[in-house]
Amino acid sequence: MRYEAPKSVQGAVALLAGATGETRVLAGGTDLLVQMRADVVEPDLIVDIKKIPETRAVIEERGGWRIGAAVTGAELKEHTQLKRAWPGVVEAANLIGSTQVQGRATLGGNLCNGSPAADSVPALIAAGALATLAGPDGVRDLPVEDVMLGPRKLALRRGEIVVSFWLPPRPPRSSDAYLRFIPRTEMDIAVVGAGVSVTLDGGGAISAARVSLGAVAPRVLLVPEAAQAIVGSRLDADAQRRLEAAARAACRPIDDKRGTTEFRVDVAAVLTRFGLRFDPALAREDAPFKPGPTEGMIEKDGYTSLSMSFGGNESKAVLKGDKGAAMNRDGEWQSLSELAYSEGPTRFMAMRLQTFKAPATQAAQLASLAKDLKKDGDTYSGDLTDEGAKTMLSFRPRNGDAPAVSNAKGSVKFWLKDGELTKYEFNVKGTVSFNGNDIDQDRTSTVVIKDVGSTKVTVPEEAKKKLS
Repeated sequence: MRYEAPKSVQGAVALLAGATGETRVLAGGTDLLVQMRADVVEPDLIVDIKKIPETRAVIEERGGWRIGAAVTGAELKEHTQLKRAWPGVVEAANLIGSTQVQGRATLGGNLCNGSPAADSVPALIAAGALATLAGPDGVRDLPVEDVMLGPRKLALRRGEIVVSFWLPPRPPRSSDAYLRFIPRTEMDIAVVGAGVSVTLDGGGAISAARVSLGAVAPRVLLVPEAAQAIVGSRLDADAQRRLEAAARAACRPIDDKRGTTEFRVDVAAVLTRFGLRFDPALAREDAPFKPGPTEGMIEKDGYTSLSMSFGGNESKAVLKGDKGAAMNRDGEWQSLSELAYSEGPTRFMAMRLQTFKAPATQAAQLASLAKDLKKDGDTYSGDLTDEGAKTMLSFRPRNGDAPAVSNAKGSVKFWLKDGELTKYEFNVKGTVSFNGNDIDQDRTSTVVIKDVGSTKVTVPEEAKKKLS
């Protein structure tokens, strides 16, 4: 066996084009070395591409990102800007094997191993990524969905290598995700994998989408029918049913010890739908579900009436004690528990209302979380304790435990007039780890108390019924 480690793309191409016998390209080696030890392959020539600069770089290019084929998953995880732009791609790369394996595993190797169950490939396809190939005939770009032809079969020509991947510019109000099902909690091969990427218009409707499924056919699939099923919708119940039907129709899985045909088809539909569920904690600065102003009237020992907005979607809500009701998009009043299982902005409003605190209550909480409040005229200000900043950054998702928060810092300021609280503002910064993503947060919240006096809140009868 001959081993070569060229320092240029041209050198690698020349070695592969001129070789006789079986050849293999080494990027991370997490598949190749295992296959060699198991005598699955016995290459006559191994070409290691890790010393080629183009294969090891992550750079911004043409408004998007170019990722070298030999960049490891661990390196991608440390790239804050890339994670912010394409969290689903980075998440998928960091589901390949164990932590130790992720220090070696690469996007190029994961694709060129030719496995329909590869974790990073559905995410790359959903992202609309292009693979840049170099060979004896020059350089060409190929959509990632066209690289894999079947198990262990690629569209690469003799002497070609994958040099890098290009991820396109990220439109405003966009996000992506990758989900998989495995029998164990980690370090297992995907029974089904689903990659999704969507862009929303200013009103919160889906304007563009891409959906990809892995481990349900001889190759990883791009499913345009699934994308078409939801474009123009707000992911309402009908759109979700169309989405699931399209995902099921695209599946052509095998029966094996990890999952039956029927099971894989069902899981593919569910994962595709789950991948499109947004969470306010992951909302981008330009996301259409970003909270807008909340106007409210609070009646002492009675009702709290609120008018809320999320990216142009407005709703009214009424709270009393630990119960609440809000108006859905159809103008109907529903309890918070009912709204928690809806989709889109109304679900976000319900989640926010479940943790709503009246200004007096929240101001008292913030004061208790501050280190030292310093007086300057009619204002008081100070830093939050580290634990206090963590408290204000954390949240509890609908399912599961609260996310981990690190590097939390915060500050608070209160404005008074004639001894009455008229305004307060707090800022919190830190990293929230949620669903495998590390999200850098920098949030400022301002509460203005416009009037203090007797207030009579008018509550619609339909809302009172839900409160009861």
